[in-house]
Amino acid sequence: MNVLARAHTRTRALAHALALALALTLASAQAAPLDPVPAGLPPAERFELDNGLTVLLVPNQGNPYLNIQLAFRAGGGADPAGKEGLASLLGRMLSAGTSGAGGLDEPTLAAELARLGGWIGTDAGMESFGLGGQIPTFSDVEVRRFLDIFVAMALEPTLPADLLEREKTLRLGTLQRVADNPESLAEIAVKLAAFGNNAFGFTGYGTPPSIVRITRDDLVEMHAALFNPAHGVLIVGGAFEATAMRTWIERRFGRSAAWAPVQHTVQGTLPGRLAKLCAVSRTSRDVCFDNRLASAPPASTGTAAEVRTIHIVVDDPGLTQIPWRLVATNPVAMLDPRWPAFRLGTFILGGDFTSRLNETLRTKEGLTYGAYFEAAFGGYFSGAMNVSTDATPDALIKSITLAKAELVKIAKEPLPALELSQSRAMMVNSFAFKFETLSDTIDQYLTLEVAHIPLSWLADWRTALGRPTAAEIQSSMTAIDPARMTLIVAGPVSLGPTLAKLGHGRLTTITAPNLVGSGLPD
Repeated sequence: MNVLARAHTRTRALAHALALALALTLASAQAAPLDPVPAGLPPAERFELDNGLTVLLVPNQGNPYLNIQLAFRAGGGADPAGKEGLASLLGRMLSAGTSGAGGLDEPTLAAELARLGGWIGTDAGMESFGLGGQIPTFSDVEVRRFLDIFVAMALEPTLPADLLEREKTLRLGTLQRVADNPESLAEIAVKLAAFGNNAFGFTGYGTPPSIVRITRDDLVEMHAALFNPAHGVLIVGGAFEATAMRTWIERRFGRSAAWAPVQHTVQGTLPGRLAKLCAVSRTSRDVCFDNRLASAPPASTGTAAEVRTIHIVVDDPGLTQIPWRLVATNPVAMLDPRWPAFRLGTFILGGDFTSRLNETLRTKEGLTYGAYFEAAFGGYFSGAMNVSTDATPDALIKSITLAKAELVKIAKEPLPALELSQSRAMMVNSFAFKFETLSDTIDQYLTLEVAHIPLSWLADWRTALGRPTAAEIQSSMTAIDPARMTLIVAGPVSLGPTLAKLGHGRLTTITAPNLVGSGLPD
């Protein structure tokens, strides 16, 4: 039955006939345009199914392909204590086979997607979980087959126990490789230094002990609880006819498809996020997962509670490049009125190859290959912010000292007019690249919807960055205090005396395996 096609191959009569042929008992969902849509971007429609699933449609005939994404406002933050990495392993296992779409084992599923010229993958983070893919739209038959597979992977995975054991072995190997990689160790320590050994600080990959404990029953229960339309978002973009697509979505993802929310879910304090994810297990008992990221962490000043230097000991005495980070929590969220000024300030400080940190440490002094200031922004609370670079052992202390001086300088000295105008123009004019492809546009719309940020925030993006004055930007940068940030250095044990002499707070030494397995010591 032909339910999807590119608009130029359709007529209204055919679309109407298809809807009738489906013999749906549901009334069509009422779609409303997303407003305001930034000028020049594809129009989008938004509606909600009877089971609570939010749907966005972004028809665009510019390229013959279809992109589909299904996301949920929870992820590794709902992993049970002692079984960290469960949501991440679930993401890996969704491609291990399906009972729907005719029943596909892992090799057959992979071969079928390859035959169709499409792909489907997962993205399991701490705050969200997503399944997405795309397919060329040259053949309606192949598009329908692809969409059947997508639904089966989302709602009818087999999660075979033998393949879980394989994935656990692979994950343990990955964690071992992480423990041998100084750059990876430094990145793990960034979030832990900003938020501590909790759901806000963990990466979601799990630890060797937690991975070993995970069973197939855990996967089944997590899937049933996590895949709840009440906190889900489905977005479809590309070459399709909107009426037929709405009909197909209602049929395959609505309540008539037996996909309904669990009634006793508990809302968190963050918009759209469930504090408890519950499902009925195979033994008919309720199984609930606490989503620890359904509420924001306590308000942060952007600085560490205690000044520390964390030395991650790497078993490589000949290491020639030493990764180091200067870390704190980012106190400015995307919906914060301070965001435009702070975003511009962090960009000037370290957001580009011409930024101050890179100019000083790389161009002028030749101490590093590149130095940047990275800030993770969220809608209602943000992640970590940090100086990110590496240096040779003999240049380590000088690079740290100069970087700290740049952080102090940008908050104390007026911004030169030319530097501000050039940086502002670079950011404002790069706005179009956020929508360079249809996939980029879908990612922008989906990210905002999952975070419960209105599209008007995106529409105002360029104007907002044009508002802050030099004085406002300078004032916003006082939120960055290098004297109260955590210094992270991943390098051989011989660096200990050098770091002690630097005197950046209390020196804490931890081995790489202990960091990966247990987090940071108190």
